[in-house]
Amino acid sequence: MRRIHSLLVFILLGLICMESAGQRYVYPIATGTSWSREQFRTIDSLDRITLKAGASSSTSEILAFFDRFDERFETYHNYNDSIYVVKENAEEWMNLVNRRAERFAVIYNDNNNDIDLLMARFSGNNVPEIEYEALYYGLRRMYDGNIHDNYLVSRILEVLIPHYENLCDSEHLMLCYSVAGLINYELYRLGLPEKAALSAHYYFKALKLGDHFRDFSSPLNRYYFIASYVNLAVLHTEIGTITTQMAHRMGKEIPEMLSRTENARILKEDANLLHFATWANSLIKMKMMMSYISSGVDDRELFSDLYMDYHEACRHLGKGGVKDPNYRYYSILFYDDLLLRAYAGEISWDEALEGFLPLTDPDSKFSHSTLRVNYLYNLFISFQYVVERSSAPEDRKAALIREFVDILLDNFISSPHIQFPIERGMILSLISTNEGVLKCYDGPGRLRLLDRLLILGHPSTFIHQSMTAGLTEIFTSRMIDVNPEYFVGVPGYDCVEDVLGKRDSLISFASQAAYYHDIGKLTMMTITDNCLRRLATEELDIIRLHPQKSELYLKSYPSLQPYRDVLLGHHKSFLGLGYPESFNNRQSPYFPIINIVQICDCLDAATEVIGRNYHTPKDFDTVIKEFERDRAVIYDPVLVDAIKGDTVLYGALKYKLQTGRPQQYDRLISSLHDN
Repeated sequence: MRRIHSLLVFILLGLICMESAGQRYVYPIATGTSWSREQFRTIDSLDRITLKAGASSSTSEILAFFDRFDERFETYHNYNDSIYVVKENAEEWMNLVNRRAERFAVIYNDNNNDIDLLMARFSGNNVPEIEYEALYYGLRRMYDGNIHDNYLVSRILEVLIPHYENLCDSEHLMLCYSVAGLINYELYRLGLPEKAALSAHYYFKALKLGDHFRDFSSPLNRYYFIASYVNLAVLHTEIGTITTQMAHRMGKEIPEMLSRTENARILKEDANLLHFATWANSLIKMKMMMSYISSGVDDRELFSDLYMDYHEACRHLGKGGVKDPNYRYYSILFYDDLLLRAYAGEISWDEALEGFLPLTDPDSKFSHSTLRVNYLYNLFISFQYVVERSSAPEDRKAALIREFVDILLDNFISSPHIQFPIERGMILSLISTNEGVLKCYDGPGRLRLLDRLLILGHPSTFIHQSMTAGLTEIFTSRMIDVNPEYFVGVPGYDCVEDVLGKRDSLISFASQAAYYHDIGKLTMMTITDNCLRRLATEELDIIRLHPQKSELYLKSYPSLQPYRDVLLGHHKSFLGLGYPESFNNRQSPYFPIINIVQICDCLDAATEVIGRNYHTPKDFDTVIKEFERDRAVIYDPVLVDAIKGDTVLYGALKYKLQTGRPQQYDRLISSLHDN
């Protein structure tokens, strides 16, 4: 009983001390699948048998939809990872890329058709209840499989939630509300602030079903309930969508509900559920302590109370972790425990650092690959915190940070490029904009680090940026030869003599600006140019944020500041339309460079075969015809006319994008591994 009660009471204290700075220590608990896996397999098997036995042909089609989606998702991943492997020669690799592009076009169209048919099935009246049951089954299957597609899940929820609310069906609503809470939280983290309140709304709805805890026929619903409570209390206090007063009320209501005799008996009899509850208790008490530290609060009495509460739940961590496989996740918290023990004065910061040193030894038995990507985010923060407070010389501290970053990023090379996209983006953006990390590198070292982060985070974006930079170099060079007046007025080039005399500098500036033009995508998940179906409006809204996101990197990398206008303006048309609305490309002194990068960006995007799965690559001549159609509206007429009227420029661009593309790609793929 005491254990059950403490699972929830701890959050009350946690919320009191948790400030916005605690955000960096927080990630959501998706469902507790590691603890509920045994239950899920049994229930999944029984439900599938039941659905098939009583199914109409349409229900069978619904089940088949999820089978096909899983199969396509696996195919997508296998192809995506295979193209980032160095091949014997460029031709072999290009053949693979072309096969991948053809296969992705089929997957994309098939998924769109299947999703449309699935949603249409539920658009009318008199839908058989067993079909809703089949759709619910598919939702749970995706959720317990770590949600492969947030927007597909959102569309399914739009069908299921109103239906089950109308029936007052708490059994089915428990999962629906929990999933809706998580999905909207992830959308918030991706850049849609209005989704935070919606996430809290659904988590609150999930908690209101707590009175049914003992009556749920599916044991999985109890996992969903605990995950919803933890996520609401921790995530939404972090982002400010629930108040301390709300947390106080929750701290009174939820423990009372779980402490009821029947609920306590259920927890005691379900070993996996109890393991999940106990682990959640330890994990979040640790987050509570981390949040206290990061908030900068100096209240030793409060800290003492929090630490005693934490230590009671996590006392086994100081002994090196728990060997029982049911508690395997405790062992990954060992490093955070070192930080907290040092902060509490139980050990010195230097002793804590000794415990962290295996993280910087590439020959040690420790492997980052044994940890989930979302934990690496916390691990890096803890390591940095301990290093900075140790008595090691400053040059040694910097070396340790660099060594840890190298090992962590080396590990990313061997992991799937699409795995944990949100968490991966959080880690890479954390490293790329963390001044405590960047101060360990000189200016050129910072840019090399940024390049490596881009390569690991978005290899397709790296390839696209590199191709765009190459096209920009060709275009700028030829324009200087035939029309140097075009660049007069660009800062540093006041006359034709300046353009001709500083030719190499101008070409370098334009190509470097092009290389970094999409750097803002580093903070985004891989909806950017990689999707298994047509993009939703909200996904497009997220993608359109990437020019503004580049401002994060301009602050951290002063050497990129000269390219600011190009980074902000490369999605603005010749007439000034496009995004972001706040930037006026026509008033920029770099307007000619923006226009060149914009047209080269479009050239590669329209003809490439790696990044964009939602369109069939076009041939060069087709794209040029589109440029002519949109001349003086989207594209600078001077540049469009230059392509059509200059056979040298036309031939050089066409060669790079068609005949020369395999060699270009082969070189770029090799550089992925060199980095």
